[in-house]
Amino acid sequence: MKKTLKNEQGFILITSLLMLMVLLVIGIAATNTTTTELQIAGNDKAMKQNFYVAESGWNDAVQWLDTETEKGPPERINTTILDTTDTNYHIVRNYGDGVDGFLNAEFPAGTEDGVLTDQNTPYWFRVDEQGVKRVAGSGDNYRAFTYLITSNANREQEVEVRVEKILKVGY
Repeated sequence: MKKTLKNEQGFILITSLLMLMVLLVIGIAATNTTTTELQIAGNDKAMKQNFYVAESGWNDAVQWLDTETEKGPPERINTTILDTTDTNYHIVRNYGDGVDGFLNAEFPAGTEDGVLTDQNTPYWFRVDEQGVKRVAGSGDNYRAFTYLITSNANREQEVEVRVEKILKVGY
C-alpha cells in the first residue's frame, strides 16, 4: 500500500527560497560582470588617452626636426659614446632634450618635453638617425635622412614613427 503525502504546506516556502537563491546568484553575476566591464572601459580610456598624448609627442618631435634641419642635418648628441653598435650612438636628440650622456630613459619628473594640459599628462620624445642615402636624380648635394622618432606618454604608452627628410648637404 502506497502512502502519499498530502501535507504540502511548506512547499511554497521552499520553492520561494530556491527562486530567491537563483535570483541572488544571477544578481551577483551581473554585478561582477558590470564591475569588470567598468574596469576594462577605464583601462581602455586611459590607454587611448596615453596613446594620443604620445602621438602629440611625435608631432612635437617632427616640428623640432623641421626646425633643426633648416641649418642641415642635426648632429649626434651623445658624442661620448664612441661604439657605433651602441643603440644610443646615433641619437640626435635625447628624451627631455638631455645633454650628452643624459638619455632620460627613465623619464624623470621635470625633464618632460611637454605636457598635454587638458589631461595633465607628460610626454617625452627622442630622435634617432637611422641612416643616410643619396637621393637618385637629385644631384650630389641631396641626401635622404631616415629618423626614428620615439615618443613616450606618462611613462606607459610608447609610439615609434619613421620619418624621412631630404636635405641639401655640403653647400
